[in-house]
Amino acid sequence: MQKAELVAKHGDFVNAFRDGYRLPGYPLFLSAFYHISDSPLLAARYAQIVLSALTILFSYLAMVNIFHSRRKSILGASAIALWIPFYYFSPILYAESCSIFLFALFFFTLSNLTHENATNVIYTLPVLLALLVYLKPNQILIFAPLLVFLLFKVGGQNVKHIGGITLIFIILLIPWSIFVSVMNGKVIPLSTTAGANLYLGTGVNADKEDVTRSGSLTLRTAVKLGLRDQDIVRQTQQDVQDMSTAEKDNYFTTVAKEIWISRPIRTVLYALSKVLHGFGFSFRGFRDLLLVMFFLSSIIFSIYLWVSNSYREWCAFFWAVLFVVSLQMFVFLSHQRFKTVIFDLPAMMMIIMGMLRLFDNFFKAPIRIFHQKSWRDRHNL
Repeated sequence: MQKAELVAKHGDFVNAFRDGYRLPGYPLFLSAFYHISDSPLLAARYAQIVLSALTILFSYLAMVNIFHSRRKSILGASAIALWIPFYYFSPILYAESCSIFLFALFFFTLSNLTHENATNVIYTLPVLLALLVYLKPNQILIFAPLLVFLLFKVGGQNVKHIGGITLIFIILLIPWSIFVSVMNGKVIPLSTTAGANLYLGTGVNADKEDVTRSGSLTLRTAVKLGLRDQDIVRQTQQDVQDMSTAEKDNYFTTVAKEIWISRPIRTVLYALSKVLHGFGFSFRGFRDLLLVMFFLSSIIFSIYLWVSNSYREWCAFFWAVLFVVSLQMFVFLSHQRFKTVIFDLPAMMMIIMGMLRLFDNFFKAPIRIFHQKSWRDRHNL
């Protein structure tokens, strides 16, 4: 919000973003409302509510492309509308609501991709992905599931487009990378937050007192493994006091690497607990239980779809998303809101696709056979 106000009221983009701590996507989104409303932050919240509603709309349109059935698409969109995490962040001034909307639009574009219109549609994807990265740098990981989907969907004859997509994607990110690198006198591909997140992901600063309040699996694991290290925490707090943001990024990256090397087994176990926590396995209450059921259902239905030779390109996309989300939580942080953006929609689609396929295979098929037999009986065949 501070960066948005600096841009909106003073037009000072350079000083707002020179530290590279935040990419400009979401602050610029917020800054737009300073020019159209006397209550810009309230207007931004209303806009995010609209974007959340459009997420349901674009999910419906994606399912129309996938199922070629309005009835099935309405059922699927109704299920998505009931999944609260998709619009939980609407009134909160985080980048999540904008990211969820853009990812739904990205998902719709994927669903609109065919052999016939590949050239026309496929080059929209790197533009949408670049916008997602400008909102949150970790969303660059979506590029891997995109490539996996394209290899399954368009086949070998259109592999040539992958090079073009990669080139456009890089070109769209280069201006920011050049700007932030020049401002800090070192090469910075995206942001200066990776080092801090990598350090926080080692568990050395886990607060033992928080275990009794939140009881998350990550905190319990950190305490159990004795990862909390007050000496490291005290030293880092002292060392970074006079550092620039870029210098802190380098420093925290170095400290995190040393922690991984000095206590590899304990850090790996902690990293695995972060992944499990991200998908709800902290079991702190009904919400976590629901997330676990959601996660396991998506896995089971994705396997069922693959075995039944249905929607395999979407299964591959889902598994690739699952991998990159797990990798992010393993290395960096495991906040459940991070996985909501890019995992929940593909997971929900696996559940919807799987349930509809299950219904077709075990309910509609016997009904069709019954009607066919009745017709034969009536005509003495």
